[in-house]
Amino acid sequence: MSIVGNYKWHSLENKKEITEENKLSHSFSGTCARLAYQQFREDKTVSISQSESLICIFEGILLKRTKIAARLGLDYSASPAQVLLNLYHSNAGKLYPKQLNGNFLIVIADINTGSFLLIRDRISAKAVYYTRNEYGLFWSTSLPLLLDCPGISRKVSKVGFSGFWNLEFGCPPHTVWHDIKVLPNAHLLCIGHSNDLSINHYAHVPYTPKLNLNRDKVAQQTRKILLEIVADNLAEISGPFAILLTAGIDSNVILACCSELGRKPEAAITFRCPGENDETELAALSAKHFGVHHEIVEFPVSELVDQVNQIVEIWGQPYAHSSVIGIMSMMPIIQKHARYLLTGDGGGEAFLGPGKKYAKQWRQVRYTLSPLTLAARELTNSIYPLFCGNSLYRKLSYLAELLTAKYEVEEWINKRPITRAESRAVIKKKYLDFVDKKLLAEPIIAWKNPTASETESLFTQASPYLWNQGVYTKTCTVAAWHGVTVLSPLTDQRFLDYMASIPLAIKGSTIQKVTLRRAFQDILPIQILNAPKKGFATPLRRLIGQSDIQNLVEGNKIFNSDNMTSIIEAHKNGYVPRTALLFSACIVSSWLEQFNPDFG
Repeated sequence: MSIVGNYKWHSLENKKEITEENKLSHSFSGTCARLAYQQFREDKTVSISQSESLICIFEGILLKRTKIAARLGLDYSASPAQVLLNLYHSNAGKLYPKQLNGNFLIVIADINTGSFLLIRDRISAKAVYYTRNEYGLFWSTSLPLLLDCPGISRKVSKVGFSGFWNLEFGCPPHTVWHDIKVLPNAHLLCIGHSNDLSINHYAHVPYTPKLNLNRDKVAQQTRKILLEIVADNLAEISGPFAILLTAGIDSNVILACCSELGRKPEAAITFRCPGENDETELAALSAKHFGVHHEIVEFPVSELVDQVNQIVEIWGQPYAHSSVIGIMSMMPIIQKHARYLLTGDGGGEAFLGPGKKYAKQWRQVRYTLSPLTLAARELTNSIYPLFCGNSLYRKLSYLAELLTAKYEVEEWINKRPITRAESRAVIKKKYLDFVDKKLLAEPIIAWKNPTASETESLFTQASPYLWNQGVYTKTCTVAAWHGVTVLSPLTDQRFLDYMASIPLAIKGSTIQKVTLRRAFQDILPIQILNAPKKGFATPLRRLIGQSDIQNLVEGNKIFNSDNMTSIIEAHKNGYVPRTALLFSACIVSSWLEQFNPDFG
């Protein structure tokens, strides 16, 4: 998160010039346009190359860089920007991002013709934000950097804020800021010779399962593909690296690949979550099995308010995925060992499959009963403030929420832990439009047009992984803030495409992941092969209970203080645990104080 850029046509009238105060340090000026950028700190993942009127800016990791360079007759040490610029020339002024692999942002501009490309990789661990105003087009992988650019207001987007409040992170292309959009994964932004801006989707995961496959051959091919992918990732690591290790199969498969390739990490880092989700014992066993130094990061004892303030500072907008606390806690240990980090992120997405057998029939039943369920929901919503501290009533309001979904995409939204009744209780009436769940279904569907059979089910299951402000971006964003580069081999399109061609009956579900276990059963400890999936858990409920959050969430302009106080007390006393709601409220309160947003 170290660069911000600006692109502007010379010939357009009524365009403002950037003042000296906001001027970017490096610029290229041509016949039609000017491209300027500023790098705010040294970052080895950023490279810039120029050839006559063409400029390429690259940020991230480009896999198979040396092989592409050799094919183009370049030295193996050629930077990603040099490689891509030569590839662009060799393809007669075209770049095919679908054929590229890695986590990246690519800018290619011709300042003499005025053409401009902004490309985000297919899986998108690296966020890409942009805005266009009278000063031209600005872009960055850092939202806070973009907010400091001229002409950008602090006006809040209703869809963006509703996405955060109800889903923990926003819905592309919306951010919480009205003026700033985010480029969805596998999309490119193009400005043509007439200065028209268009955004196009260039790739998708083809869910086309093949029939009559042999389980053993599938496992062998899976292992071969993953070894190739991990080798490509290791080739881009120029120094020591660490790995995030849990008891789950995903991170252990990556560690097994590193061991088999003869390049082990400097350290395996595990977050200790108190209670039944503690995976440190199994993770330590695996690290010892592969001969890797193991370090455990303990549950953070610092005040939650301090961590909330840092989350908001890093993101530049609200972000409330609970596991971010654990990731932030591990960064000091990771920095001690390395500047590169391998993760097992992406394993779940690869094991998606068709929806439930009776999903269509169930949706029809819900649609038929919707007048009754909607009436029941409105009744529970209207009297919920009277029962904020009642556990049974909270469960009834959540059930009413689930039963009112006509379509699967609405069901996915309604499953999120903050109900309409709770929003109505804690949010002042003036701001309820900003947390309306109705705002979310349309952009979710529009983002990836669900027309093929079973696509709606596949999409709604994949959403938490594919959304750019979601799970993948979390680790990359926190790590980049601390100067660490993240590589996640299981998000590689070669692995995702292959697994999408395997029927669920063979590869197993997102919980089972049978193919991964079978592929590495000869090298992984038996305890890891048999370990159930737990996910990356953070004891956030306990952290909220022992922290003084009353002053943080009270007294700001959007919350009802009395109802919020009742919910905090019910949570701390163990009557009605409301972890997601209170964590989101803390994030919002910090964001209001740090950025002073305009709700209009």
